[in-house]
This record gives sequence, structure tokens and C-alpha cells, in this order.
Amino acid sequence: MRSLRPFGTMVSYGRASGEIPAVEPRTLSRYGSPLFTRANVDWHIADVGVYRAAAAEVFGLIRSGTLTADIGQRFPLARIADAHRQAESRRTTGSTLLIP
Repeated sequence: MRSLRPFGTMVSYGRASGEIPAVEPRTLSRYGSPLFTRANVDWHIADVGVYRAAAAEVFGLIRSGTLTADIGQRFPLARIADAHRQAESRRTTGSTLLIP
């Protein structure tokens, strides 16, 4: 929080390093009144129409070259257990593809 500029925004994505400690709202004023938020995919996929439109937009951006995906590793589907072990041990980077 101290690294934010006044009125800055901190966004928490995922819990790869474990649970995030609770933040007492009134303590935020000590750090220049930042906005603290947490992304939650559940809200983005709750409405199938919104989900499909968002997916179409993302894949369109990939097709156009505007957005690129960093594919760090590929595993045949038969080696899915290896893929899980690699991810759990934090030995993966970028996206992991499972190839049928």
C-alpha cells in the first residue's frame, strides 16, 4: 500500500502466494486514500451472454495480433498430472497448454 501514489489503485489477482490478510478500511487513509479491489472471475462468467461476448472480444484481439498469449509450456493431455505438478511447484511461466 505504501508504494501507491495518493488515490492510487491496488488490484489483487488470485492467491498464488496464499490468502491475503484482511484490510481494515479505515487504515487506507494512512496511505493516501487508495482504492483496493480484488478481481473475481465469478462475476464475469455469471451471465453466459456477457461471458461469451467477453470471450469473443479476447479471441478477436488475439486473432488481430493486438493481444498475445505467453505460452510457457505445453503438455500432452495424457501428462496432465505432470502439468499439475509443475504448476503446483511454481515451475511454470505464462500459460500452460494441454494438447489433446
